[in-house]
Amino acid sequence: MIDDWVKIMVAENNGGYANDWLVGNIKTGEIAWLELGTYNHALDRTFDGAFVGSNMAASEQVRAETKFNYDDKSGSCTARGQRWTQLIEANRTLIDVEMAKRFLADHHDAFSGKDSPNRNTLCGHLELDDRGAPEWERGPYYPSGAYDGKVTDSDLASKGKFWAHWGKPCDTDFNASSFLSLHQEYSWQQPHLRDVKAYPWTLFKAASKREIS
Repeated sequence: MIDDWVKIMVAENNGGYANDWLVGNIKTGEIAWLELGTYNHALDRTFDGAFVGSNMAASEQVRAETKFNYDDKSGSCTARGQRWTQLIEANRTLIDVEMAKRFLADHHDAFSGKDSPNRNTLCGHLELDDRGAPEWERGPYYPSGAYDGKVTDSDLASKGKFWAHWGKPCDTDFNASSFLSLHQEYSWQQPHLRDVKAYPWTLFKAASKREIS
């Protein structure tokens, strides 16, 4: 099953959506991580492990296609990757759906060691960070960051279900007018910048043929 999926993803790949892709086989308990670049890809699989991603390449093959500074540990991608690793290693045998929701709302900056929402936290708050995100060509306090979250496990996936959260996972609302009053340098976004209200975690499920009809 996973082999077939990988073949589909790699065949005629044009790099239009280079990404980390996570897939699991609920019947066997195997999970896989496909890092898909434009010209290269890497695949890792495990029955007893975990994979994390934070918008940066991990394999040397795919890294060779990028210009990202992997030695800079202060940036959002590297700091978030470090934080994911910390949380997984500390809770490897305890992780469940509720814990995963808390991970997505995490406000610990692994680079500074401080608990404060900013560009480096899993619940990203670039709009609160004066450093911006140069790797994404975004200036200080750019209105960006985490704005949704999704969690599932083997049992839920077997039933076509998953938990989803619209808005920042920490339940903080983003108010566009309040933001623009503080950061007028982004007033050019006013016609299109919208509020992002944080809604509660909600369980979604795939509809059956009977329900659709």
